Amino acid sequence: MANKIFRNALFAFPLMISLQVMAQSNATQPTATGQKLQANGLADFGFGINNGHARPWPQIAEKDITYKKREYTDINPLLNENKIFDPGSSNNPLYTIILNGIKAGIIKAYSGENHYFNTAMTSEEVFQKMAVASGPMAMPISSVVKGYCVLDDMLEVANKKGQFFNRIRGIAILATNDQPADGPALKPLFWIYYPEAADYLATFQAPSAPGKPSMNWFEVFESRSFKGNTMEVNFHKGLK
Repeated sequence: MANKIFRNALFAFPLMISLQVMAQSNATQPTATGQKLQANGLADFGFGINNGHARPWPQIAEKDITYKKREYTDINPLLNENKIFDPGSSNNPLYTIILNGIKAGIIKAYSGENHYFNTAMTSEEVFQKMAVASGPMAMPISSVVKGYCVLDDMLEVANKKGQFFNRIRGIAILATNDQPADGPALKPLFWIYYPEAADYLATFQAPSAPGKPSMNWFEVFESRSFKGNTMEVNFHKGLK
């Protein structure tokens, strides 16, 4: 729980973290990366690209899944490979896109306390979380955001024996854990459920990385254009 001085900050600085909603499309056609994604195995067991937008996963019956595990990958924007995730990398960084989508009601936020996406948060609760994380001095949001976490399910399907497919389940914004004795140095402020957010992310271009093709944010995640430490969080067939 946040301490008393953090709770008081909610009333002192509520307007300083409010963002203008700018949920406008700026990517309407598949890029070269998107066309490549459409042509490979992701079109069968992940998302594909259709006219620049994310195509939903096909249904896979639980009985056909022979192996399934869930993993976290932490994305540190300070690494050279992750510069496009740097909160100061553009005028419209990823955290702004996510927060604008939540504020506009385009995408939903879920509690960062677990990875089951079973506790939805209102936009007011999300911005309250941001206010608490900003501390009594109301740090700018770009200073609050320390990175991102990607939650993946790795699947083996009966008719694709020996082949493994990743499905991204969620993306979290990470902030400093104000109670580090109880856990890791960083913690998720909230999750967004990737299947609900993929089409929205496909409408925003990511910052260009030197020597790499232009991609929208959907393509960045589907092509795994990031580096990070990965940790398995559980191992059984009946994951939700």
